[in-house]
Amino acid sequence: MRKISFNGLFFAFLFSFGLIGLINFNLFGTPFRYGVFVFVALCAALVLALWISGAQRDRVPELLQLLEIRSKGDLTRAIEIPDDPEWVFLSMQVQKSLNNFENVIRELEREKTELRGILSSMVEGVLIISKDAKITLISAVASDMLGVHPADAMGRSFLEVIRNQNIITAIKEVQTRKIVVKEEFARIIPREQYFSIRISPVMDERGRLVSITAVFHDITELKKLERLRSEFVSNVSHELKTPLTSIKGFVETLKEGALKDPAHAQRFLDIILKHTKRLEDLVNDILNLSAIESKEFKLNKEAVPPGHILKAVLSFYRNQLESKRQQFSTDIPVNIPNIIVDVKKIEQVFSNLLDNAIKYTPAEGKISITAKTEGKFVRVDVTDSGIGIAQDDLPRLFERFYRVNKDRSREMGGTGLGLAIVKHIVQAHGGRIEVQSLPGKGSTFSVFLPASG
Repeated sequence: MRKISFNGLFFAFLFSFGLIGLINFNLFGTPFRYGVFVFVALCAALVLALWISGAQRDRVPELLQLLEIRSKGDLTRAIEIPDDPEWVFLSMQVQKSLNNFENVIRELEREKTELRGILSSMVEGVLIISKDAKITLISAVASDMLGVHPADAMGRSFLEVIRNQNIITAIKEVQTRKIVVKEEFARIIPREQYFSIRISPVMDERGRLVSITAVFHDITELKKLERLRSEFVSNVSHELKTPLTSIKGFVETLKEGALKDPAHAQRFLDIILKHTKRLEDLVNDILNLSAIESKEFKLNKEAVPPGHILKAVLSFYRNQLESKRQQFSTDIPVNIPNIIVDVKKIEQVFSNLLDNAIKYTPAEGKISITAKTEGKFVRVDVTDSGIGIAQDDLPRLFERFYRVNKDRSREMGGTGLGLAIVKHIVQAHGGRIEVQSLPGKGSTFSVFLPASG
């Protein structure tokens, strides 16, 4: 049943009262006239009120339909302002509210887009937990660090999602004590990674907990650098200790009287000289490696034929090759492209590789150097028929101070830094170095350097 407008009923009654009263004033007696008048006026008012109210209610479904459309996200359709004075104010207020609502929605969408962009560009992971322990936001980086899928984490308790007990304990501490907590954790699968996490409470103006924010940092590289630094210091200390101990021992022996024995004195001095040379080589290699890794390291590149560099290097090792009666061969095409390199640095690379080949290849063994074009690079292979390298040792061969056979390497005067220097120099040129080897079958070191043109 239609609801009658009070204003419509009032005005209809006044109109009907005046009209019926005027018509019936002269037709009936006074009592009857007023009774009929009142009855007819009420009926007419009711009819008119229903008509007026019905006309107004015709806009209600239209308004409801418009509100439903707006609620579904269509903010483009506006309300038509009617001529009826009773609907003008209501329609304008509804339109104003809808416009304000539209502005709020657009502002929220903008902020949401900005937040999504900020989170996606951050290298840190972000996790937000509500006061009732539910995850309300988790960035892609954080989900990767925790090993969970964002869709599986949203809306669930952090106790169901986070598997690391140290992190759970830290979050509970923030919930209870409302303090900032820092924690570190590691993940081995699918790869070794280390993370630091800073968990902070978010409080309202009354000091009540609103949410908890956790920010994750990947500190894997930092941990690796710390480990390398520790290993480097340990290795340097060990490498320095051995020759210094020998030098000190033989000097003390000479001072105690061996200096008066010419035969022994000469041998002791030769040993001291050998260890001094080893110390000198070690210091030089450390300085070279430090210089290569520094930001100030610069290359004076030029286009040169690879044969010229290899010929210059080979001239320094002729005597060693002949003394061990090793067979040496080269295959460097005349028309091979020039390489864009710092000549002195690349000479150092091939000197190191050729020196190793000579040292670890037995007498009458074979050593060869070949060069060829491979894509945008010139590939130079240094191959020997020496003792070879086990497959387990190949991945670590270019690490600092890594030796396949420590005792033999030290005996031959190696510092353990040569191949690390070689790798850094080649990479600084935009090239790469590879190795293939089998125990007892020899080794091949392949250096790829950028070709000109």
